[in-house]
Amino acid sequence: MSPWSKLIALLIALLVRYAHAEGEIAVHTDTEVAIKEGSDALLSCTYECTPHGDNHTVVQWWKVKEDKDEQIFIRNGKEVNNHPRVQWTGNPAACNASIVMRKVLLEDSAQYRCEIFRIPSYNEGRSVVKLHTLPSTELIIYAPTEETTIVGNDVLLKCTYFCKGPRDKFTLVQWWRIRDGRDEKIFIKNGEDHVVHSRFAWRGNETSCDASIAITNASLSDVAHYRCEVTYIPSYKQGRKVMRLNVQAPPDTPIQTTPRINPEINNSIQDINTRITVIVVIVVFLFLVACIFMCLRCQKHFSRCRQRTEQSHNTGAPGNGGRNEEEPEVIPLQRNP
Repeated sequence: MSPWSKLIALLIALLVRYAHAEGEIAVHTDTEVAIKEGSDALLSCTYECTPHGDNHTVVQWWKVKEDKDEQIFIRNGKEVNNHPRVQWTGNPAACNASIVMRKVLLEDSAQYRCEIFRIPSYNEGRSVVKLHTLPSTELIIYAPTEETTIVGNDVLLKCTYFCKGPRDKFTLVQWWRIRDGRDEKIFIKNGEDHVVHSRFAWRGNETSCDASIAITNASLSDVAHYRCEVTYIPSYKQGRKVMRLNVQAPPDTPIQTTPRINPEINNSIQDINTRITVIVVIVVFLFLVACIFMCLRCQKHFSRCRQRTEQSHNTGAPGNGGRNEEEPEVIPLQRNP
């Protein structure tokens, strides 16, 4: 090879090395992140963004797998989330490309790669962080805070638990009644049912992660707080939930409700009743006055008639047929010629 050829090859190598050095971006992530199962994991990623005239940054997050890497997030002007529990928390203005993975599971343990690509300089960089999900020692229990029933009815005390992922060999279920500050065990299931009280019956299903029980023929003495406890064995992951049971006495007779009247309408009705009463009293009073007046007139008229009758008998003569001597003379009418 001629000296000129060696010189040209050396120059090309230097140019390639220089271009490669200029095209890399320093990206920084944590080496490892350990988080408890069910918690939120922050996957931090920052990068060098010294101004080079770039005005656009592409961010990609990948889950590293043996066969093929899985893209879980990309931000290229708009956020594209390929994972339901991944949320963007970065800020390109602050050279931050971090994400948060919500409620991590045991299967989320893996390596995650943060990739940065800037335009129009086409500089790029990447860094890898390893996520470790630690098993939680607490089970998640779901149960209502309160249940209400009537005396004589059956009531279901609902209790379910989160059991996604690998399980232990046995699941221990215990129910306790809390009354007057004391805990009383009422039911236990460890492969077989062990009922402490005859009115408590198993209604759960280990396959569907259900640890419910039922109380038959509820009575007022069943009013108390009840605690559901679920334990995995041999890992001894445990969860518990407390609920209150209210038992009401059955109504003896149906309650008849009286419709409520508006106070203003009620006052108006009272005023109308008062006026009607006054009018009735006045009418009755006038009627009584009229009756008294008529009675007095009748009595006076009767007295006059009686006096006239007595006078007629006293002044009459027997010879003239009882005719009165002072009776006026009858003058015959004269006809005109």
